[in-house]
Amino acid sequence: MINFRNKIIIALFSVLFLSVVFTSPQIQGQTYEYLSTLMPGATYEWQVTTLLTTGSVSTSFLVYGNESLEQGDLFSVKIIDDVNNVTGGDPNELLNPLNTWAEFYLNGNYKTNDTSEIGILDLGWTMFTYIDFLQPTSYTNSTGNYSYIEVLHENFANVKFDERTDVNFHGYYESTNLKYKQTSSLSSKIWTIKMQMHEDYQEDDFIDPENWQKEQTTTDRTVEIRFNVETGLVVYLLYEYTWHNIRQVEGSLDDDINSISLVIESTDQPISAPFNYSFALIGLLTICFVFYVKKRRK
Repeated sequence: MINFRNKIIIALFSVLFLSVVFTSPQIQGQTYEYLSTLMPGATYEWQVTTLLTTGSVSTSFLVYGNESLEQGDLFSVKIIDDVNNVTGGDPNELLNPLNTWAEFYLNGNYKTNDTSEIGILDLGWTMFTYIDFLQPTSYTNSTGNYSYIEVLHENFANVKFDERTDVNFHGYYESTNLKYKQTSSLSSKIWTIKMQMHEDYQEDDFIDPENWQKEQTTTDRTVEIRFNVETGLVVYLLYEYTWHNIRQVEGSLDDDINSISLVIESTDQPISAPFNYSFALIGLLTICFVFYVKKRRK
């Protein structure tokens, strides 16, 4: 029997695979550079401001040395080698465990200098393919030198779709509804990417009256990641995931919920785009002008 739900999921991952096109393995003639001040001695810090879980959730991305991140934790990265020398223009080298370029601290205590022991560095678990915690700030090819963050933004796949499939024949019904939205926005200070997914799945199998089952699953996932344009570092990360499954077999009922809500914020870099006060002032002056005109007409 063809599982139409799997077809939709495969299509989704195909979209995600193409979400960022310039972070694939380095091609001859392309080079990437990180911020020049990412030199020995530079330190950056983040706080886990929210971390709530329900049920059994895979949280390997929260592994930090020999511990796991918890709500309230402060973790920091101290640069101990020139990042550009370590990568040699190839971003993939940043996650190579053979390269030692940083020391990782948790609540002020040294944990490791092995990037493979820091689960949060590779953001693939968020479903954004080829996105890492630290991005290059400059990209050069045969046509010139560009802001890498701008390249990522301009080539990012802004996607929105709502797909539904139904299978219905004697004694069997299967339905999948998948809603997905993926966006990118860029200001002078912050690059933001966001993904929202909602899936409803239902299966009723009464083909064998003596061995029937019903199943209903709802999955919700929201991811928002903000990068500082100047440093290329993540300054804000929101990850929310909920999986709710109800499975009924003749004589039994299982109701399971797994969820995680995670928010990580930089403590030393801006985490949002600056408010444009000039537009607010224009709006205020417009309102005052309208009231003034109305008053004069009375």
